[in-house]
Amino acid sequence: MGAPNDYGHLGHRYQVLVENREEGSSGSTIVADRVQSIEPTLTSGLEKAFELGNVDPVGTATDPTEYRVVIEENLHNSELELLLAGKNPVSGTSYTLGDFLTNLDNYVYLLVRDNDDAILNELEYGGGALAELAWRFVQGGACTTTLTLNCKSGKLYTSGSVIHSWDDVPDTSSPGIIKGKDARLYLGDTVADPGDKVFRLQSFTLRATFPIQVVRELGNRTIVGYVIDTPDANLDFDLLDADHQPADVLATLTTGYYDFGELLEVDAAIRLYDPDLAQESGNIVRAWKMENLRVATATVKRAQVRGLATQRYSMPIGKAATAGSAGVLCYVGDIPT
Repeated sequence: MGAPNDYGHLGHRYQVLVENREEGSSGSTIVADRVQSIEPTLTSGLEKAFELGNVDPVGTATDPTEYRVVIEENLHNSELELLLAGKNPVSGTSYTLGDFLTNLDNYVYLLVRDNDDAILNELEYGGGALAELAWRFVQGGACTTTLTLNCKSGKLYTSGSVIHSWDDVPDTSSPGIIKGKDARLYLGDTVADPGDKVFRLQSFTLRATFPIQVVRELGNRTIVGYVIDTPDANLDFDLLDADHQPADVLATLTTGYYDFGELLEVDAAIRLYDPDLAQESGNIVRAWKMENLRVATATVKRAQVRGLATQRYSMPIGKAATAGSAGVLCYVGDIPT
């Protein structure tokens, strides 16, 4: 191990590329734009061995190494998710959570330059399956996408063997950042009806988790593959306590009161508007349709001294009305009518 030439590297020295190698997918490689952080990790399952009569450990053994990479982006376009769903990242117009179940051979690359702009190395995590996908919208902050992939292999290529060259053409057409003021949540219907809009929202998150079972076998030092189960999707949202919302949508009105013993199943929608254009239907960057949500847990009122009173609701997808979608449909632009 020799002394490094650089003191360290800042984030602009790192570029993220993603490829979908699944048969039948678009097969292209894209540079992931608006990435705020990337964190590749590995776990070897190391086990230490001891023996009676000896105070020292006598050895170690490992299981096949598991690899995981977490990517966080500012919400902007749909290219990365379209790619991982097996769609064309440039011309694709929609995808569902169900599309990720058949795209299990994704590769994530992290290309690194030194402080003289020379390629230093390239990290490759291969054979990846999507384990979690979350979209978070916050008042006063950037709206973000977080993707977690479980991978079968990990390699670090030296400067003379890197796979990719640095892409010096940045995306200048997509928004650089979209803040919470341009995100709207609708409960009760998926149309952009003011009567279905949730007011006084402070944050909301749509999260999908894909239960993954790791397949191993005797005599093999690597993971054989992953088996992905039906995804679970959940909508969580926080809002200031004002009037009767969202009880007027989520519960049954019975002779002057909302009965929380009679909670309703509702559809919902999220719309994200272009921050540089008017908040009109033609200026929607992305939209999400959620089918048959029902309240699972809620903090119906939370009041405290010297602070605003709040509410919090957690709503999973109860059932899918659109076959094969797992109840969540995602669109470039607005939801089709």
